[in-house]
Amino acid sequence: MKLPATIAAAAIIATAQATHKLTMNVDNSAAKGTNAFKDQGASVEWAVKMQIFNADSDLYEACRDSDYINMNWHIQVGKPFGRQRVGAECGAMAGSPPVGGHYDPTFACGPATDEVEACAAIDRCVGSDDFIYTCSPDEYEKNPYACEVGDYSGKYGALKFKIDKHNKNIARVVASDVDEYGPQLELIENRAITLHCGSPRIFGGTLSTGTRKYTTTGHTGNNNKKQNKHRNSNGGKNHRYRNEYIIEYFIDKTSIK
Repeated sequence: MKLPATIAAAAIIATAQATHKLTMNVDNSAAKGTNAFKDQGASVEWAVKMQIFNADSDLYEACRDSDYINMNWHIQVGKPFGRQRVGAECGAMAGSPPVGGHYDPTFACGPATDEVEACAAIDRCVGSDDFIYTCSPDEYEKNPYACEVGDYSGKYGALKFKIDKHNKNIARVVASDVDEYGPQLELIENRAITLHCGSPRIFGGTLSTGTRKYTTTGHTGNNNKKQNKHRNSNGGKNHRYRNEYIIEYFIDKTSIK
């Protein structure tokens, strides 16, 4: 019996062998920090602890909002040379295999999907008036197939980097959530995560396995002590930021002061 396309794609994701943790570490001229994914069995927990430099530059003008810099982030199909790169070195044609477009095995077909031909074959032509990519945090809660698997800012909203009051050149974020429909980690290992403020991509790094414990407690850029939701740049409901949390990952430890 032939399965419908969305069910078949979900089955592919669900049948991969288990990998328990992946991390992306960056330490370069643009940023320093960690983005981690941990297998929770029926779900995937992700956490970000990162700071960006040159936060007061024109590079971030398009996504600066009062005290925050709101950055989009995505899983790509390929990876940059050297596991982490800045600027054009994270471009679609850079890297090996090329960093490419968004990881989209279920053919949600957003504007930056890497599955352009497959999307056209099912009448989801990227950029056409006949198909609209509806991914948002609200829509993802109702229909996970509305979003590309790799479109994490579409699913959970932009990462809100809080600008340091005493040094406007620095902005930091600590954020986490549980993705109930997240991918099996084997299928995103050795793929890149890129962060950008509009276009082009500003920096990125490669997801890989790690060996050390990582414990972090931090401020998320929200003064409410309770777990809460905020609004993303397109007005949708953003993901839940936790002001105080401790998460244990077996990944390389990153120190941010």
